[in-house]
Amino acid sequence: MSAGLGGAILFLLGGALVSRATGLLRDTVIAAVFGATASTDTFWMALTVTDLVRDVVGGVIVASAFIPVLSEYLVTRPPRDAARLGSGILTLSAAVLLVLAAALWCAAPVCARLLGPGFPPEQQRALAHLLQALMPALVGLGFAAVQIAVLNAYSSFGLPAAVPALANLGLIAGALAGGARWGPMSLVAGLTLGAYQGRWRDIRGE
Repeated sequence: MSAGLGGAILFLLGGALVSRATGLLRDTVIAAVFGATASTDTFWMALTVTDLVRDVVGGVIVASAFIPVLSEYLVTRPPRDAARLGSGILTLSAAVLLVLAAALWCAAPVCARLLGPGFPPEQQRALAHLLQALMPALVGLGFAAVQIAVLNAYSSFGLPAAVPALANLGLIAGALAGGARWGPMSLVAGLTLGAYQGRWRDIRGE
């Protein structure tokens, strides 16, 4: 096993452990601050939608359609060509995420009725409001997923190991800082902050 491969495996294992640990701490803190309430259930349901869109864009479409091409470019083409393709993937993904976020923001009331058909009207309105409030986090987390896929093609594994933990830490910070005052909206703010805390590697090849 090469030193580079061994380091990558250690990064991924360490990142998985840190993600699990911060996820357990996140659940503990949120349960302690909010308890088992309808508002927290509504937040987790709204978050499921954003996670699904993030996974489809970053984990399915980009990883399966574009990253194999980028990996081939990195082997067969000059670094500048590969960097140009990588930048194009990022730009296109950002545009798609912004369009999806705008569409979901507009469709949030309909999504809330579909996701919670048995909810009382006030909970459906709360779900729609949370869906709309999570759209900035969706763009940040979705773009992070795309960047992770691109960086993996460059055999850079440090950031992918850190992103889930940053999101969890953002949720913890939001719950502790404003949970008692702002309710689930404090979780939205914390997650949004965590979604934009990554430090991206320059891939321009210059």
